[in-house]
Amino acid sequence: MSKVIWIMVMIILAVFHTKDFSEEEEAARVSENVRVADIQEKAESASDGIDASCAAPAGSIFGYTDYAGYLDECTAWDSYEQFVGQDYDGDGRTDRVYREYIASDERCTYRIEFGNGDRIQTKEFGMGMPVVRTCDLNGDGVKEILIQMYYGFSTDPNAYGETALFEKKDGSYQPLMPPGELGSDLYKPGITVVCRNYGKEFPEWASMPQYIDQEVSAPHIHLSVKELTGEVAVDAVVLLDSDLMMDFGDIETAQEHRSVSYEALVINSGKRDLIEFHFEALNKWSLDEIVVTAAYENGALQVVDSRYVEGSDLTGFTAAATDHDITPTAAAVEPAIELFTFEEAARRGNVGEYDYETGGMLPGMGSGVWYSVMVDGVEYLYGKLDEDPFHKGYELYSWAVWDESHRLANGLQVGMTREEVLEICPNMRAIGFESEGFPAWNGTAYPEHWTDAFDGILTANIEDGIDNLPVCLALMMKDDKVLAITKYEPTAG
Repeated sequence: MSKVIWIMVMIILAVFHTKDFSEEEEAARVSENVRVADIQEKAESASDGIDASCAAPAGSIFGYTDYAGYLDECTAWDSYEQFVGQDYDGDGRTDRVYREYIASDERCTYRIEFGNGDRIQTKEFGMGMPVVRTCDLNGDGVKEILIQMYYGFSTDPNAYGETALFEKKDGSYQPLMPPGELGSDLYKPGITVVCRNYGKEFPEWASMPQYIDQEVSAPHIHLSVKELTGEVAVDAVVLLDSDLMMDFGDIETAQEHRSVSYEALVINSGKRDLIEFHFEALNKWSLDEIVVTAAYENGALQVVDSRYVEGSDLTGFTAAATDHDITPTAAAVEPAIELFTFEEAARRGNVGEYDYETGGMLPGMGSGVWYSVMVDGVEYLYGKLDEDPFHKGYELYSWAVWDESHRLANGLQVGMTREEVLEICPNMRAIGFESEGFPAWNGTAYPEHWTDAFDGILTANIEDGIDNLPVCLALMMKDDKVLAITKYEPTAG
């Protein structure tokens, strides 16, 4: 577990600290109110009618790792279908991608076999997730082929990301090198990022970000890029939060690090296709990016634009899912959820207990017991560790609205259909309980089999524009209707 994720876990465990009470009070309260929750009944009722659009794929996210063969037959991988029945060159014939796995080097090569007999054979790639895209950069009507490896699971995206681009010339596909300013490596286009002037006062020549009070000093670095020429200079003052401080806390003089493009996107300007190379400016936790745009000019790929993009302004950014955001105001629960201690909740409603088999571990991988209390249409989920020298009571980990007694400020409420939800909030995204990426479901703050009552989730990232821990809104779906509403932290646990 990384240090950042561990910090997140510890913060979440400390968020809802309930009052202590004696073991005698605890035994009396539990013996009076506890009834076994109908967890098994929920599990059985959820086994039928699974919504295919929400359910997790049958394969594994890493099912391709040691695979050798045609990717459209790699059914152990949950993304193999993107290679089924493809026509990359647009001639009406099926094209296939063959992957050769080189176990001794933990490397691989790819071969695109076109239906008309053409072939593309790559040099060695790393072990990223493969994607094939097409474009027409030079406007000749013949598609260029882009092969890319993704490393979204990496904790160091500055170092990983490979892109190979091929154009058809003289009757065969040949490499089309990335722009010279991005380096000479065909498979790892990169830039050099320079960080300097670490301090707690903004220098006179630096523009103060609008959202920072002019009277407040903040730790910062000045970031620029060398070996890159573009119409827009990449030069920015970046505030340092606690995560970035760990990376740059000891900086005294100019530091350089090499950033590799983790993603290359094909975009259309209205006249021609372009390629955007995306680089993490600092690290994956800041979400800030350097975006370099390249176009086909004078027989080669040339840089035509470069810019610094703050994480809060990103659009179409696959890792942060900013296409699926909702504001805190819109996601506010009305009336507000009262956060009861276990003692208070037990006086108001019946207490249900999840045994070890149905509840699983508590957050932080602690051994203990889960409890559920329903109060006025809101389910409160508590846990009590078997052995805890610091907290002898119960911790409130989660809540969920189960009826129409509460609704969100934007009008969403329990009982709505998926269609009604998307009319109000089109940014919601359907995911399963085993989904990868962001936002993914994080079940660590819920009993293990709590999700058996649902088919899947409609979720959105609650974006507050402040450097807080991320929180997601979750509409828990059953038979295409909202059965419950909750909120969860997607990155901790």
